[in-house]
Amino acid sequence: MGLAGGPKGAKAVFKDKFAHAFREFQNLVSVRQEVGVSRAQTLNVVDGNVLVMQCPTSIDTFDGYLEFMAGQLHRAIAAAGHVVVVFDEPENLTLAKRAEQQKRDERRKPLTPICSPDLSACPTDDNYTAKDLRWAGLNVRLLLNHRPARSRFYDGLCSAVLARLKESLEGGEWSLTFDGIDPRGADRPVGEPRRACILSSHPELFVPLLTREVSIGEGDLKLRDVPERVRKADLGIVLNLVTTIDTDSLAIELIGQAAHDKAGETDHLTLLC
Repeated sequence: MGLAGGPKGAKAVFKDKFAHAFREFQNLVSVRQEVGVSRAQTLNVVDGNVLVMQCPTSIDTFDGYLEFMAGQLHRAIAAAGHVVVVFDEPENLTLAKRAEQQKRDERRKPLTPICSPDLSACPTDDNYTAKDLRWAGLNVRLLLNHRPARSRFYDGLCSAVLARLKESLEGGEWSLTFDGIDPRGADRPVGEPRRACILSSHPELFVPLLTREVSIGEGDLKLRDVPERVRKADLGIVLNLVTTIDTDSLAIELIGQAAHDKAGETDHLTLLC
């Protein structure tokens, strides 16, 4: 976990040593078209943590994040008939992952203004509601600096995005699924434990398909697990687009591909985007 970036990092070394394995495209639609398969034959698995954090710094409201996420996932659906967005599950992380998160949290602490006890710049824990997310004075970017408050925001955001796209997208030839989200959204009663599971436009298919007996807490491991489960379900998928900026996926996907090569499994193609 935590492969270094920069000019001497894993990605730079791979691009230097194995340049033939890399190609640049304008968007994921172009990637799929280059392979020569249809949307119905394509699965796009997206790193949800990365997607949220890539929201432009000019956006700091819940509705702004909603518009951004809906737009990004609309484009993802244009590339693939099935889109699965994966998130970390704070309740099911390894000790190494928790240690890395603690380091990140320490760096973010100074970013939230210090207020008197009767004021609050933003929620700092799980004790708030969906109504609070639309408070005119809320700066969502500050909220995201506080990990205990983040999961409820993700739940509310993903629920709202799914509702938005179900209203705006015509036809049934697409699916959008969130892996690691409480379907109750931000309306979960304050004080009630969060249940991270599967929220989907097609729950009859994807809830049983992606529900695990043993939880996978880390999103970067789900990026590999989801295509495996979809492949075994025989949904006619021949192309997997794994969308992330996490360099750990370089190693994870190579290990997974080696296993497929050893088993002689050539019925699908996975591209790390």
